[in-house]
Amino acid sequence: GKSEIGAIYALALVDDGNGDLEFQVLNRKTFQGGTGSTPALSANGHRLYVSDNDGHVIALDSELKEVWRVDVGEPLVGSITVSPDNHELYAVTQNDVIQLIDKGDHGERTWTAELNGFDGYADVDVQVNALTATATANGVVIMIGGGKKLLGRTLMLHVGMGLLDRDTGKLRYFAEGREDSLAMSVVAPDGSLYVAHSPLRR
Repeated sequence: GKSEIGAIYALALVDDGNGDLEFQVLNRKTFQGGTGSTPALSANGHRLYVSDNDGHVIALDSELKEVWRVDVGEPLVGSITVSPDNHELYAVTQNDVIQLIDKGDHGERTWTAELNGFDGYADVDVQVNALTATATANGVVIMIGGGKKLLGRTLMLHVGMGLLDRDTGKLRYFAEGREDSLAMSVVAPDGSLYVAHSPLRR
């Protein structure tokens, strides 16, 4: 059920000499394990991050040459969040939010998030990541799902939004929400969180 090879291409839109435009392949990179996420770019465009189905976060340079890879233990379920500062990356799996630091010639795994927003709920046996992370100036916005394990998956009986500490991964604030989402969380200038509801997993 998984692809064997992942691939990414760098394309340029060029004049074909007949007054029309065509795509020209500048570079390409293939890797074992298939693809696990949409590509993500650093703010300066010099670094590209992808993942494979084996749980590796892979950093490529602007010519799509591999610079480093880090094993986070399980496949990613969304794009890697690239912070515009501090060289921080946030990889989201079905269960966790993991911070990595791009050290230039290697990547370093620093913490796995503390997902405990539903501690004390009688009908919550497991708590998992439920959305791609959003890096902000004062933390990392996440969605936590809480519920029961069923056939290897988490049946999310509750969902909520939280803010992780960027230095430690500990949960700073949390509020229960109303519905699941497969979108992205957006943070307004006043700190309000906006998220589209897409109740597919419940």
